[in-house]
Amino acid sequence: MMHRTIFVKTLARALSRVLVAGLCVAGVLAGPVGAAGLPQTAGGEFEHEVVAGDTVISIAERYLTEPKQYARLIALNGIANARALRPGSKIRIPVGW
Repeated sequence: MMHRTIFVKTLARALSRVLVAGLCVAGVLAGPVGAAGLPQTAGGEFEHEVVAGDTVISIAERYLTEPKQYARLIALNGIANARALRPGSKIRIPVGW
């Protein structure tokens, strides 16, 4: 059962990245808010609105090609305390990461 759970999480993460990348290539995410509800910022980035329970690592696992590089999100967003993300705050995420 554990292997199935890991496979499903990995597949969901991969499909999420493919969807975002595909929408960007197709130009769907060119406006202020993309089709997946991802607000666009300048420079090929989108914003993730933090919800209760989000961590930098969980956000990295959802959006980054290499989730182990969550430290890049911390640096880019100037996060002082990665364990205390405030719900409602915005995390900028470059599309190419």
